Amino acid sequence: MYHSKKKKDGLLSYQEDACHVYGFEVDKLLQDHHPIKVYQVRSKQDHNVKKVIKTYFKDNTDVDQITTRQFMAEISVLTKIHHPYVMGMDTMGIFPGYFAYVMPLYETGTLTEALPTLNQDKSDEYLVQLCAGLKFLHRHKIAHRDVKTDNVLITAKEKRVVIADFGLSEILPTIDTPVSTIKGTHMYISPEQFIQKEFNAFKCDMYALGVVYWCMIFKVDVFDLKSSEQMKESVNTLCDTSIDWLVLTNLLDPSPVDRLTCYNLLCVLEQPEYRFTDSIASLRGNGKIFLNTLELRKYQEDACHVYNFEVDKLLHNHFPVKVFQVRSKQDRNVKKVIKAFFKDNTDVENKVAKHFLSEVAVLATVRHPYIMGMDSMGSFPRYFAYVMPFYEEGTLTKVLPSMHQEMSDEYFVQLCAGVNYLHKKKVAHRDLKTDNILITEKKVLIADFGLSDILPTEDTMATKRKGTVCDMFALGVVYWCMVFKVNVLSHEIEEPMMETVRNRLSPSSIDRLILTNLLEYNPAERLSIFELLFLMEESCFSHRIAKLKDY
Repeated sequence: MYHSKKKKDGLLSYQEDACHVYGFEVDKLLQDHHPIKVYQVRSKQDHNVKKVIKTYFKDNTDVDQITTRQFMAEISVLTKIHHPYVMGMDTMGIFPGYFAYVMPLYETGTLTEALPTLNQDKSDEYLVQLCAGLKFLHRHKIAHRDVKTDNVLITAKEKRVVIADFGLSEILPTIDTPVSTIKGTHMYISPEQFIQKEFNAFKCDMYALGVVYWCMIFKVDVFDLKSSEQMKESVNTLCDTSIDWLVLTNLLDPSPVDRLTCYNLLCVLEQPEYRFTDSIASLRGNGKIFLNTLELRKYQEDACHVYNFEVDKLLHNHFPVKVFQVRSKQDRNVKKVIKAFFKDNTDVENKVAKHFLSEVAVLATVRHPYIMGMDSMGSFPRYFAYVMPFYEEGTLTKVLPSMHQEMSDEYFVQLCAGVNYLHKKKVAHRDLKTDNILITEKKVLIADFGLSDILPTEDTMATKRKGTVCDMFALGVVYWCMVFKVNVLSHEIEEPMMETVRNRLSPSSIDRLILTNLLEYNPAERLSIFELLFLMEESCFSHRIAKLKDY
């Protein structure tokens, strides 16, 4: 019987040594870096049972308080996590002279040791597993702050990876809570930590994940390099249409705002044209990422009950999709829109789930002043749904008859800025039309991403007739409607669009030049968004383009 008493913080305090209490004997010392020592131990009863004990030694000085805080911070994280790709903890306690906790031993070693022999299949599998593990941590508002190949362990039987060492981790109030302390290991520390007073810890983790993936792709330890510039140069040697180039350039983006989140990355990797689908399928034994693997909460109540809304009216009803205008029960001036994808317990449900995930994958990826955002999303008893803002001004279709040239020019430049952002993010909208462009506070918002695709390159056609070149034709149709102040679907149109352009616009006008190029029948001859913006910079649109340089 061991003498122990319950501490206020929930830890048991023992009078005996940890090995004595837990029935272990020390095999070897793995790490000795004061005040931390890490031991490999084995059970006295069964020598095949091996564990690791991590100890934080006390020395009754100011360092003791720091040691206590570090230990408590680490175990506060470890007690919250239970995930196949995150290291767990068996038990913990306070012992004479030190704090300690027991964790599993992974004899295969670290990812660093496995790098030279890593093949592409394993590299793909490990990236997906690491992303799933980090996704779990970030969902629980835990920033690891020291992601690196030395802190990624490999299990012996399943050959899966486990994220370890939470000594620098932080539990934050929200995913947007800024931090100010530089943490991590040289070469894995994101650039913004050196140049900004405050930054997002979760985006720092994503940069470090990018460095880990770089190590897996090139099969070398990043410490073999002299500087991070060498790492970026090596990325540029990859084919710029490859998924490896896409992942690395996004994760290693020096701008944290443009850096992928775990959710975004999993959504990109899930696309069928990439080689990661099997690795993602292995997460749940299924060809799709299951909803609870993503950032999708499951609720037992109706969406309106969860979000405290009441329905104003049904805006759209086309099975399996319904769109409702709702308002807050607490403040009736607060209005939103809920888009619901109904399930029916048949094969259609799988298609509905795929459609929903495809749409929210895009909405979670994009943040731009001229693109509609998303407030929240979830899985409810009879449907999947997400909440988005409500814009009472209506659609571009509604304002066409009263549109004057100044407004038309302004809106078109904003549309181009939004489309440019989407195409840079490798997102093809695939349903640009005046009904899918909302008006709010004298600006436009591109909406409805139900048919969108996240593509590996701007030239890719995900399926027949899909891709960004199709967006450019549709953008031309939208601009035609704005120039002639009429909906292209209207019964009033008596001649083909290009005939109207030729008959009613001067050969030297910028409108005719734009429309002729965007409505070009041959997609290879059609302007890209980059080419269109370049053309507009040399015209009467130049002052408007100049105002949007940041977009």
